[in-house]
Amino acid sequence: MAVAWLVKWDWKQKWEGLQNNYKLLLASTGLFLIFVFGLFYTEDMKFGWKDVKIKTPLFILPVLFTTSYSINRKQIISAFILMTSSAITATVIGFVNYNLNYNTASDWVDLRIISPFISLIRLSLILCVGFGLGLWGLTKLNHFSKWFLLIPLCWIVFILGYSQSLTGIVLIPIILVLFIKFILKGQKLLTVTLSAILLVVFAYSSLRIYRMYKLVFINHEDVALEKTKSGVNYFHDLNNKSTENGHYVYRNINKNEVESEWTKRSTLNLKEIRNGYNYFPILYRYLASKGLTKDSIGISALSNQDIHYIENGLTNVFFTDCNPVSKRVYQSFWEINEAIQSGHFRGNSITMRFIFWKTGAKLFKDNWMFGVGTGDVNKSFLLEYGKSKNDEIRTFKLRSHNQYLSTGIALGVFGLFIFLFVLVYYWSSYTGSFDFIFIITQAVLILGMFWEDTLETQAGVTIFALITSLLLFEKKDC
Repeated sequence: MAVAWLVKWDWKQKWEGLQNNYKLLLASTGLFLIFVFGLFYTEDMKFGWKDVKIKTPLFILPVLFTTSYSINRKQIISAFILMTSSAITATVIGFVNYNLNYNTASDWVDLRIISPFISLIRLSLILCVGFGLGLWGLTKLNHFSKWFLLIPLCWIVFILGYSQSLTGIVLIPIILVLFIKFILKGQKLLTVTLSAILLVVFAYSSLRIYRMYKLVFINHEDVALEKTKSGVNYFHDLNNKSTENGHYVYRNINKNEVESEWTKRSTLNLKEIRNGYNYFPILYRYLASKGLTKDSIGISALSNQDIHYIENGLTNVFFTDCNPVSKRVYQSFWEINEAIQSGHFRGNSITMRFIFWKTGAKLFKDNWMFGVGTGDVNKSFLLEYGKSKNDEIRTFKLRSHNQYLSTGIALGVFGLFIFLFVLVYYWSSYTGSFDFIFIITQAVLILGMFWEDTLETQAGVTIFALITSLLLFEKKDC
């Protein structure tokens, strides 16, 4: 794009474009310039320049679209269709790859393999935007064409659920509510029907969530037994409060009986290491989830199907018959409870984020005026983690996973104010012909920044800059 901009030697057009859109251009490039300003008082200039380089699309794309490219309505639609189609194609490839690996691999397969080219969170943002675009398209196409559009819409919902994407789980219902409010507001029958469906789904989901909450947080009165049926002493780790479905994991354990009985049921060596873990904790957690003791009696009570589940890394009987979304919600509850009871954070995406946010809030409070500088955010997080008394937290290396916190830490309250001002200015100054699409894209991007630092990666910056530039710099006379 930059090369084409230079080759097209029409400086009069470029100047006219600047004059017509200079306010929007200043606002858009301002997101980039505030991070450049943060270099003046940063200590780690190497990382600072790297960070600024990552954010260059915030400057380049608005300039290119303003001064050169006549993006009309048809071209914008084509660009969004291409973006969505590419994301859907990537998920199809990832889905096939995941299932092939799941069926053949000796190790457990990370669900993130479903997104083979960029992070699953960034891909989820594009898919959510595509979902909103598809809903809008349903109102624009004729009756016959609509049925074909339902295929990608259903696929997006399926793959976001299958991949257990919290981004999708949160944003898809919000997009549907916005669709009802802004698109179906004059169509009473469709509004009532879709609203009723959403309410039924919400009620059902609430009951499921409550059930999962009770399973995780309401503990049973597990008795610490003295001896097994064969008269051998049990081991109890009373300091470890980990539970599965309300039952303590590390009580009523006789490791020798477990090993002996397990070898009769499976060829899998429980000491085998997969993804950094042996199978003993997995087995103990699964037995606890069924309320069984960790001894020969507990192992003998397992069905052949239970044995198969454990061999494949399942830690809870609840996971054997629940959908991916329920599994993700349950896992989130479990992670929170695990952190509360045992102080265990590593590997738990939800509770790790709590630590990231808490640490980020502390850094922002300590450097609230001007921040630590563009290049010193990473270093500041590492130093703050190092002060923790928790061994796991001291090994953390990631940032806040919240774009607003990241901006405030780097640039202080003044930089954060400019950042928020630009986002608000986008809303107030939009005059294009895609009101609903603009609302959806901005909602997805702005809300997504609460649990991800979108502008700290090349993919995230490019997605943000491209989507906003396409919509904000639409040429209405084309």
